[in-house]
Amino acid sequence: MMTSLAISPRFASLCSSVSRGAIALLLCLSLWGFSALAWAVNVNTATDEQLQQIKGIGPKTAALIVEERERGGPFMDFQDLQERVKGIGAKRAQSLEQGGLTVQGGEAATAATTR
Repeated sequence: MMTSLAISPRFASLCSSVSRGAIALLLCLSLWGFSALAWAVNVNTATDEQLQQIKGIGPKTAALIVEERERGGPFMDFQDLQERVKGIGAKRAQSLEQGGLTVQGGEAATAATTR
């Protein structure tokens, strides 16, 4: 004996709403990820003003970074940034990285463990 599954219109509507909600959530999360990348500031190309957009970098630190970059050339990684800019240690480098600072793909966590 075969029985057919009858889906109520209310259940079908609920499933459709859940699917739309899931799609909207995935879209929002993916856009948030892309926007986080857009906010990244490369320490080797950023202006004084752009550096100050990173939480933890004020006018004094931004000026020190730009001056050292002009004097010694591009920073190779976060370890290099820590060694060349007074006031930036391992913990601060990690905080700056979390705030959106990049150094040619270097990672503050790696620099912190090698120090």
